[in-house]
Amino acid sequence: MSDAQNISEFSLGEAVLELRWRLAYGTLLLKNRHLRSLRALDLPDGLLSWAHQHIEWTLPEGSAYDPMGVLRLRIDDEFHAQMDIVAYEELQDTSLASLIKRVEKPNPLAPKTIKAELLWAYANDEVLIPAEKDEVLSGANSLATDLFKTLKMPLSFKKAIDYELCDEVFLVSDEFGFVSASDKSGALSEQLSERWEKLIRSARE
Repeated sequence: MSDAQNISEFSLGEAVLELRWRLAYGTLLLKNRHLRSLRALDLPDGLLSWAHQHIEWTLPEGSAYDPMGVLRLRIDDEFHAQMDIVAYEELQDTSLASLIKRVEKPNPLAPKTIKAELLWAYANDEVLIPAEKDEVLSGANSLATDLFKTLKMPLSFKKAIDYELCDEVFLVSDEFGFVSASDKSGALSEQLSERWEKLIRSARE
């Protein structure tokens, strides 16, 4: 068995953009949120329709061999696109230093305008989001924002965060969900992780 399963039939040149979205039991988690953020990337309408069609009609069959994998969408400089499914692998190092390095040196194919991974923090009874207030957030990051609003917690958009001075730090990722920094974990970040696991379990129902 190969380590990637194609669910689209088109050939692809050298990829310039790559999106990675988590699956659970063959279902694309946060599908509508991902599609909204995809539309904000200023891609051709035909490509957006193609992506939506494949997610709706081809994903269930294509994900059969790895229903807990990662849906990968790659786009080349001529807006040709390809979808496949790759194995999900948990982050091995979740220390604060490792997570900071991860967001400071992201995958060169990751979108520049909508970051799929942001390193959030909690300090002085306030949740810190490393983004501009009017910035379009990725699927998982928009979910986190809505969760904190539901909990009625103060949110502050702050591009520069001194993570060492924060009480808790956690990665919010379209691929990995909510990941607490192992050396900056606490009740809030643990609650987020539980919400993500609940979301995964709900996909089975």
